[in-house]
Amino acid sequence: MIPDPTDAIREIKHRLGAESGFDVHRIAEETRRRQRESGRKYLTLPPRRPEAVTAGNHPMQSRGEVKRFEVDDQPSPPADR
Repeated sequence: MIPDPTDAIREIKHRLGAESGFDVHRIAEETRRRQRESGRKYLTLPPRRPEAVTAGNHPMQSRGEVKRFEVDDQPSPPADR
């Protein structure tokens, strides 16, 4: 039977994390160091930025705006079925 590659990936991730004390910043720095020392060329992409908000794509309410609804003591009508 072919071993599950997911188990091997998890094992490697755990080993690398343990070597860096499970500190994400140390893990990233160690990865960058390994890339520099490997002599290979790596592609670094610029960070992705969200597209500008257009008239058809906007939040339902502005930040900080709180909508309050009045509460009445009347029961809700039954749902249509």
